[in-house]
Amino acid sequence: ADGWSMINAGICDGDILVVDRSVRPLSGDLVIAVWDGNQPTCKVLKTFEQHIELDSANPDFPPITLPPGTEVEVFAVVGVVRQIQRRRGHVRAR
Repeated sequence: ADGWSMINAGICDGDILVVDRSVRPLSGDLVIAVWDGNQPTCKVLKTFEQHIELDSANPDFPPITLPPGTEVEVFAVVGVVRQIQRRRGHVRAR
């Protein structure tokens, strides 16, 4: 989930994001974005008349502005799965 850049959106390192390709992402939605051969990244989508902006939920990470004509795929994030770390030696009841 893009390291710690999405921590203010409640997404932590190691979380699994669930996307739904049938949902059309809207401005302000949390998305997975891929463009120009970059690795997929989790950002907040901002759409403008002439360009797209991908914002981090962490103010330490500046927004990414994609110029007009950039081919970008965006997928709406519809859920977050968080793994629970278990203490060593803990035995699960069967």
